[in-house]
Amino acid sequence: MNRAESCEDKDLLRAVTAIREAAKDGRIACPEALSLAHTLGLPPFIIGRAADKAGIKIVGCQLGCFGREKGPEKKGVISRPE
Repeated sequence: MNRAESCEDKDLLRAVTAIREAAKDGRIACPEALSLAHTLGLPPFIIGRAADKAGIKIVGCQLGCFGREKGPEKKGVISRPE
């Protein structure tokens, strides 16, 4: 594992812990998730991955900031911004 992967793993672990604490009934609203990303200093797609890993659903989101691609052929596909 290289240094970048190690840092990303630590960020993901921090994000999973934080999103589990912030979520209510397995859900978190999009504005709350964006605020969490800002508070942690992480890009939204890391919060999206953390939500997936923790089994937390981000609700009320229409912008796709958390890494989900829209469209029937891409339903549920996680993408990483370039």
